[in-house]
Amino acid sequence: MAATAPPSPNPRPQPPAPAPIADAAPSPSPAPPAQTAMVSAPAPRPSRPAGPSQSYLSALRAQLERHKTYPPAAQRRRMEGTTTVRFTITRAGVILNARILNSSGHSMLDREVEELLQRASPLPALPPDVETEQLEIVVPISFYLR
Repeated sequence: MAATAPPSPNPRPQPPAPAPIADAAPSPSPAPPAQTAMVSAPAPRPSRPAGPSQSYLSALRAQLERHKTYPPAAQRRRMEGTTTVRFTITRAGVILNARILNSSGHSMLDREVEELLQRASPLPALPPDVETEQLEIVVPISFYLR
């Protein structure tokens, strides 16, 4: 059996973390980070800052639904699925960027979601209870034949 060394009575102190390097000119204070909201999400967790109200999320969902079209070629081919998209909007409702998180499995439906965001823009302006300048939204867009 191998002998183990007894623990050191005085642990080695950790060096302090390096201080950030300051620029010659003071930089403007950064914008607060964007909040993330899911249109079909469960109630927000108490540890997170309050997000947009359900009425705002409902208005956002309604605007997207008004501008959604089911591509006729996809209907003829009986394509169905749900595309989940993440996008960032400004306080005025302008979409800054968008990215598909989960594909519907059909490029035609995924492309329609990208076009939908363009047609629906600008989205409803952020309500006063949202304290950030930008809001990140995650929303599923579904295409199902009846």
